[in-house]
Amino acid sequence: MKMTKRLIALLLAVIMIAAIPFTAFAAKDAKEETTAAAEEETTSAPAEPKENLRDTVAKMWVFVTFANPKVPHCWIYIKNLTDKPLKVCDDYYIKAHGDFSMGAFKERGTDGAGIFFNLERHWIKPETYGRAYCMATNVSRREMNKIPDALKRHNYWNWGFNCCWFATCIWNLASPRKLAYLFSPYIMVGQMLIWGAKRPDFVIPKMTNAAYCYKYSPDGIKQCCYRATISNTGV
Repeated sequence: MKMTKRLIALLLAVIMIAAIPFTAFAAKDAKEETTAAAEEETTSAPAEPKENLRDTVAKMWVFVTFANPKVPHCWIYIKNLTDKPLKVCDDYYIKAHGDFSMGAFKERGTDGAGIFFNLERHWIKPETYGRAYCMATNVSRREMNKIPDALKRHNYWNWGFNCCWFATCIWNLASPRKLAYLFSPYIMVGQMLIWGAKRPDFVIPKMTNAAYCYKYSPDGIKQCCYRATISNTGV
């Protein structure tokens, strides 16, 4: 019996000794595979970071201006805070660190009623700032992406749904300080003052070239007719 146990022990020892080289080779292969995988991860091109839709990309102001007290106007001004163009609609982008204005008007010249881009920037003059109130809010990527559809829905002007209606709808896309549509710019100012509106403390870069004033259409923006860009009252 003792001899049998010794033979079994000897046989197990031989098997274990024979298995050592195979175990070492397997461990080595596993280590090489792990190293290769690590090298592949560190040498491959990094993945493009996902766009954070909550990041601030622009700043928006809502203005009420009284260059002509008989014809006040409520409108939107947006400044691009990024190094890339920001989409306003399918064929109009705010250039990197650029700005633009938009507002709703009745018929101007041969251009029908609706939304116009940059008329306010073209009209604005130094004396306007002493006759204006504004408030600002940050705009995220997600909120900026809502503007194209909002333009399609609000491309009109009438006495019931005028410049205040348009500006209120665009402002409310981004600002937590929601504005109710109160029809008249005079009443809008009172509501804005409750939310902390003030006189402008900055100057909007005046757009001297009227060629960059556009009439919005879902089918594509077009350059305003000459008469549309003329204003005897400013904005």
